[in-house]
Amino acid sequence: MPAAPVMQFDFPGAPAEFDAVPGRAGMTRFAALDALSIEGQAGPARLVVELALPPGADPATPPLEARVTYRPEGFATAWQSIAPPDAAQLVLTEIALSGPRPRIAGSFEIPLCFRPALLVPPDPDQCRTATGSFATVLTID
Repeated sequence: MPAAPVMQFDFPGAPAEFDAVPGRAGMTRFAALDALSIEGQAGPARLVVELALPPGADPATPPLEARVTYRPEGFATAWQSIAPPDAAQLVLTEIALSGPRPRIAGSFEIPLCFRPALLVPPDPDQCRTATGSFATVLTID
């Protein structure tokens, strides 16, 4: 597994591969869940996968919550998932959240809906399907 996030993405007009944003692939452990965030970059574009997993999750455990966000220009507009994905839309293939090399890998096929500004919710009438994959080591907070 690579030492930094590697994210593949298929979405109209988007870059196909996102490299690591240094320090932006990590996990914070809470009593009731493990919160993970993985961020990739391709020029100014950003791709973010956020997951909330129950403690001790394995690849068969569905996330408690998940969100995928694609920001084509960095931070202005975005395309974002608006409903938690089901088990067919977000598949985790590897989870190791303890030990010497915490890591996660998976794939998704999920609708992303246009979000014209930070304070405006995604528009459910302007959605497109995105597919992608991620594999990364994690920094544990």
